[in-house]
Amino acid sequence: MESTSQERSGHPHDDVPRPRLEGPRVRLRPVGPADYAFVATLETHPEVHFRWRHRGTTPSPDRLIASLWDGALVVLLAERPAGEPLALLAAYGADLRNGHCSFGLAAVPDQPRGPSPVFDAVVLFLDYLFGLWPLRKVYAEAPGFAFAQYASAVPLLFDREGLLKGHDFYMGRHWDKHILAVSGDDWHARRRRFVPMVTGEPQTAAP
Repeated sequence: MESTSQERSGHPHDDVPRPRLEGPRVRLRPVGPADYAFVATLETHPEVHFRWRHRGTTPSPDRLIASLWDGALVVLLAERPAGEPLALLAAYGADLRNGHCSFGLAAVPDQPRGPSPVFDAVVLFLDYLFGLWPLRKVYAEAPGFAFAQYASAVPLLFDREGLLKGHDFYMGRHWDKHILAVSGDDWHARRRRFVPMVTGEPQTAAP
């Protein structure tokens, strides 16, 4: 009996592409127990602690790790190809009925100048989110005193969508909160430029 095309080609899903999670400068992977010491060190770093999730509070060590997963859709660790950890990237507060979630980033401070592996990681992470879930938008929120960490991604990856005036209190004053967003339609246009750039793969022509 003649074999079917699936039998001749092996596994029926061999031609389905896998998510891109690495490039020449960075790779993404799930966070595991062996990473918890890095997570604790990063989240309590003096340059990160006041900007990131806990905003200066000091949760117990167990709570600090457990809270990483609160409301999370996915949490990935970005590291250099040799294994040096660089950043945590999280998608949380997912509303899949309406097609949106929020994005968070905590990166090791004092990254060297030049092409940024953290920028590469954000590109790969956004592509992962839009590729695996039917999202219409991914939002990011940044108080004015922490906005600098997103400066290289606006307007390349995110657009400014709103501003909450005087929303966040820090160091004796109230700061505006920036609301950033990227839509699925915008991302599918932008990815043709940025995904090949960070993966080293040939750039595909627009359909």
